[in-house]
Amino acid sequence: MRTLIVVGVLVLPLIFILNPLRICAASPEDTGAPLEWEAQYTGQTEPFQKVISTGSDFRAAVVALFRGRQLPDVDFKKNVAVCVCLGERRTGGYRIVFHSPRVEDDKLVIAYHEKRPSGFTTQALTQPCAMKIFDKKEGQEVQVNKTVDPDENRRVK
Repeated sequence: MRTLIVVGVLVLPLIFILNPLRICAASPEDTGAPLEWEAQYTGQTEPFQKVISTGSDFRAAVVALFRGRQLPDVDFKKNVAVCVCLGERRTGGYRIVFHSPRVEDDKLVIAYHEKRPSGFTTQALTQPCAMKIFDKKEGQEVQVNKTVDPDENRRVK
């Protein structure tokens, strides 16, 4: 009985510790779901959007915008990363929301919109940025489009 308790005390914490590491290190092929990261204080004061299709560009974006967070290896023959920065905002609460990708004329079209704050926010300059990995076919062209927030018309002014 004591050995069972000792094993339970030693093994169970390892399972809880190692399982999140596996999930964090999973690639899009392993999880079946796209991966996404957000940051509010990137230092990127000008807005931009970029399609990232090489490992070196991916690593450079992670180091520059996401403070070198540990990110998975990505197979850029099967995946593409899209990085969008909104530029400088006067408060917190801004987000980038990616829509589901669609294919138009053999092109992968990825749309996003800017989600504005709707309540109390941090009163500080922020530079919201997001990056998401999408599945794509090898050689497929990728287009990124900014759209209007679908909830914008429903807000009380």
